[in-house]
Amino acid sequence: MALAGGTLFVADLGLPLIHRLDVTSPCEPREVAPLLPFAAEEPSRVVTTSRVAVTPQPTAGLKRYLYADDVGEGTVMVFD
Repeated sequence: MALAGGTLFVADLGLPLIHRLDVTSPCEPREVAPLLPFAAEEPSRVVTTSRVAVTPQPTAGLKRYLYADDVGEGTVMVFD
């Protein structure tokens, strides 16, 4: 899991997605559209993740990045 602002990102070994939860109200978390990891070189391959991390501070361009591992290949994906 990784927390960025009011969003909690959760890796999933069982499904090819990264869950996103709006936790701006901790007593009422709400699931929003998930992130969908994929392999650019092999789009038909199912990609699952076991770890996620978010940049702690926005970049100079005011962006944050989410990093997720690709369990099948041992590589890292980046979402902006």
